[in-house]
Amino acid sequence: MRVCQFRHGSARCINRRDGSAHFTPHPSGNVFTIIINVFLSLCANSVLNGSRSGGILYIFELFIYLKHYRRGMKIRIYRWFLTAVVIGAGISGLRADERRRADPVKDPSGPVVQEAARREYPFAIDLGQDESLAFVWIAPLKIWVGKYEVSNGQFRRYDAGHDSTNVVGRDMDHDMQPVVHVSWEAAHNYCGWLNRHFGSLIPTGAVFRLPTEQEWEAYARCGDQRVYPWGNQWPPPNMYNYRGDEGSGFLYSLFQREKFIHGHNDGTIVSCPVTNSGVNSWGLYGVGGNVWEWCQDWFDAKKETRVIRGAAWNNEQEITLRISHRAAAAPDLDNECIGFRVVIGPLCP
Repeated sequence: MRVCQFRHGSARCINRRDGSAHFTPHPSGNVFTIIINVFLSLCANSVLNGSRSGGILYIFELFIYLKHYRRGMKIRIYRWFLTAVVIGAGISGLRADERRRADPVKDPSGPVVQEAARREYPFAIDLGQDESLAFVWIAPLKIWVGKYEVSNGQFRRYDAGHDSTNVVGRDMDHDMQPVVHVSWEAAHNYCGWLNRHFGSLIPTGAVFRLPTEQEWEAYARCGDQRVYPWGNQWPPPNMYNYRGDEGSGFLYSLFQREKFIHGHNDGTIVSCPVTNSGVNSWGLYGVGGNVWEWCQDWFDAKKETRVIRGAAWNNEQEITLRISHRAAAAPDLDNECIGFRVVIGPLCP
């Protein structure tokens, strides 16, 4: 005589004569398999989406529950779990991509930005045609600052016909060089173009704009009272682009009377690519040298000139290279030495 006991998808049949037992499949086994697969997928997805404690607890409880199952069932469970992990990873990756596309940055007072600042997290605005604007979160100022000066390539996404020309036959118009021959008005209009086309990608209440003079000086000093953008020593490190002894050979000394910084050689006679201009302690490139940078502020009470800061590739005087040095230019002026940098922050009054 046989007695059958049904357990979790199989029938356990016992022969009362000799006590032997064997398992036979039960139709409900397929349902049980489906339930386990769904459960494990949820567990894996929970782990991979960040709910690690919950996911691990589910998995622990499941294996405790199944610990008395025979070895064949356990092997199948392991196989289900590995499959579920792969499925969960795919779901998690898709959800993460959707979140990044939908909301790359949040309000500056919110937890996402606080976490970004903690990780020194930069982000970039894709301008199309392989051009993007990279930004660095500067926590003391609660603004994002352009990691580099705006390049020719980036500016030409706004003004396709712009030409930064050349200086004595030396090219200033390469895509990676800082844009020059841009007035304050042109730089301001570029920020307006960014707001119209990419304003939805930045926090509510923030705008693309030029830095204020106070902001510029703060991220030039990097939280201390350094004299120069690179520190306190003289001459400047070679990574900073000023007028050094590059190109000042014998013929130069015969026909030129312009001064230069002795002991400084940045290897570039005019502007260099924005990614090659000296980087400061806060991860910003070209804050000193390469090109002057327009600021938001008026320089004078009559509102006839705007502030420019930072000096350029053709400067060599020690006082001009100091962070404290201020200069001015008419807002409609453009030349081969003035460019700009974009920040993301509250609208200036």
